[in-house]
Order: sequence, then C-alpha cells, then structure tokens
Amino acid sequence: MGDEHLRDLGRTPLLLGLLCLTYEKQGAFPQKRADLYQQALDALLIQWDEFDKNIIERDAMRRAEIYHQLSLGRKYQMFAQIAYETFGQGEILIPQERLERLVTDYLVTVPDAPERIDIDASAVLQAIEAQHGILVRQAHGDYSFVNLSFHEYFAARYIADRANGGDASILPCSLPHAHEDRWREAILLTASMLDETDEFSKYYLTFLDALVRDDPDQIAFLTWLQRKARAVNAPYKPAATRGYYAYHAYDLYHVLNRPLDLDHLLVFTLALTLDRDLVRDLDRARDLALDRDLARAHARVLNRDLNCNLVRDLDLARVHAKKLGLAALATALDALSLPPNEAPAAAWDKFAHDLQAIMIQHRDIGHNWDFTEEQAETLEHYFVAACLLVECLNVANISAADRAAIEDRLLLPPQEPPE
Repeated sequence: MGDEHLRDLGRTPLLLGLLCLTYEKQGAFPQKRADLYQQALDALLIQWDEFDKNIIERDAMRRAEIYHQLSLGRKYQMFAQIAYETFGQGEILIPQERLERLVTDYLVTVPDAPERIDIDASAVLQAIEAQHGILVRQAHGDYSFVNLSFHEYFAARYIADRANGGDASILPCSLPHAHEDRWREAILLTASMLDETDEFSKYYLTFLDALVRDDPDQIAFLTWLQRKARAVNAPYKPAATRGYYAYHAYDLYHVLNRPLDLDHLLVFTLALTLDRDLVRDLDRARDLALDRDLARAHARVLNRDLNCNLVRDLDLARVHAKKLGLAALATALDALSLPPNEAPAAAWDKFAHDLQAIMIQHRDIGHNWDFTEEQAETLEHYFVAACLLVECLNVANISAADRAAIEDRLLLPPQEPPE
C-alpha cells in the first residue's frame, strides 16, 4: 500500500487518531487499502460510537433511535448506498435535502422500520456527525464524507458487496469512467474487494473492445499492433510488446500533431506495467532495439533535433540490421544520404520521407496514423483504462494463469460481442 494513502488519511486529527488506533491494535498497517479503510471505519463506528453514546442528549438519541439501533453491517450498508448514489453523480458535496432523502430511502428498508413520514432524517444526520463524523456538514448546509477516500471506499464497497452477493450486473456501471482520474481509486478498491474477478475482467475487456469496435481506423491500428508483435522475436509478454510498438506509433502521432498534446508516454507506462523486463536489457531483443533506433531517428528528423544522437541512432540501426541478417535493410540505410545540418527544410523533409519509406517497407513501422482529434482521444481513454485494468489485476484475488489470460487480451482488435 502506498504511503500517499496513509498521508491522505492522516491529514486531519480525527483520521490520524484512527490510524493510530488501527496500528496499535494490529501492530502494522494492512497491505490492502480496502482493509485499512475498513479497520479505520470499524474503529470509528465501534470504539468511538460506544464512547459518544454516553454524552449524547437523550432527546437527540430518541429522535435518531432508528440509526442507533442499526447493526454495524447495516451502517456500512447505508453509507455504501449513499456513497454509490452520490459518487456516481459526481456529488462530493451533497445537499442536505438530498442526503436526508437518501438516508430515509435506506432506513425504510430496515426490518420493523417506521413509516417514511415518521423518520427524522435530519436528526439521524446530526447523530452521525456528532457520534463519529463519517458525514460532516460543510459550507451552505451541504454535507460530505469526512474524507474523499471514505467516499470512494463506500462506493466501491457497494459495488463489490452486490457483485459478491450474486448481482454481477452492477460491475459494468463504473467502467465507462475508467479513464477518469476521479474513478481510479474506486475501481481499484472494487477489484480488491471482489471474491473472484472472472465477471469483472470479462466486463472490463468487453468495455475496452466497445470503445473501438465501431471505428475501422482504430481497429486497423490494433490489428497492426497484433501483426507487428507477432512478427518480432521478443522475450516479453505479447501484450507488453504490443504496448511497446503502440508507444512508438503514438510518439510519432504526438510529433505530427503537437496541438493535441496527447500523453504518448502513457502507452509506454502500460508496456512497462505489463512487463518490467521490457527496458532492462532491450538490446538483447534486437528486433525491438532496431525498431527503437529507427523510430528515434525518424522522430529526431521530424523534430529537427539534428545533433549527434541522430547519427548514433542511425548507426545503431545499421548494426542491429546486420546482426539480424537483414541485408536489404542494412543496404537501404547505408544508401541514405544524411543532409548537412544547415540544409534547407525541403532536404530534411525528403530525408524523413525516405527514412519512413524504408521503415514501412522493411520493418512495418513508421506508419502515419492520421487519427482525428476525437479518435485520438478515444484511444487515449482506451490506454488509460487498459493501464487501470492491469493495476486492478495487481490487487485482485486472481490466479497467475487467469491474470496472464486477461493480459493476453489487451491491445488486440475487438472480439465479437457476446450475445
């Protein structure tokens, strides 16, 4: 578990106290963030609850009696339902009237609950705030969870509890947001709390396929990744190799379309997440090293980065081509005439065109993927969501074989949709 999550929870005296109680009781912090949140909330709802009941006014206790009588499990259930309903709508600040309605919506489902009209939701909110402060009043009468992490945790818990209870249909609800920063932690927490991840993974892969299914250009791009990764000799996971070539293709797109300012390094992060060995000794995978040097040289020419690195990249590409026995490629590279630095732009444009033609003919790389801005944005969403899926697998309850099968489906053309 990252230290940043501990720092986030410890920003206020209340939550810092909870962390201390958790550490004192367990002797260590749990490895899973979801377990840390649950232990902190248990301390908040049990230990502090018992202490505060002795100082709450009798009248306040009576008006919020239905809440005080809830079991710990039902309190978790209520907070989870509220979190899911509000987080999904982007409501970090919740108007009091809406929150009271959500509280009532849950309480009327409790066995032997009074009629809706007899539930004093305002008193319940006051009791929650006074006893343990999971929900706290903010400016202008709005409420929020005491910490955004708890809002994310309870929203994730609602999804995971429903799925673990047999209702897997709730799992796709959060996936359209998989590229959004605000949903990242909630989706990771959901994955970590699922008893098994088969349905989650199936829905996730179907969602990724759906992002690009109706776009021939994007399908062609993924088909090229599949073809190119199959054609090279690389000791890495196939999906990581596809990610590596996606990075170089995206890097070229980034060079040619700077106004869009897309995060081409994101794709490289995905490749590394899939296989950390990818860059530790890339030269032993000569196919990838050759294509790397060609792609670098091409990008330098397009960027007019005409220093000694350009000559070095071209020389390395020739070396790798000869060692791989690619005589025709080596000959084509030897025949390239590098213009002097002070040569006019037209000369460098011709050199870039000639180098690109060699790359496409001999290595099937360097294609101009002329995506529209909308297509490029969709692909970026695809890569962000794919990265998140790999992170979910890191925290999920999943076997090594199942994980490998899921990773093997990444960065491939979409499969036929399930009937």
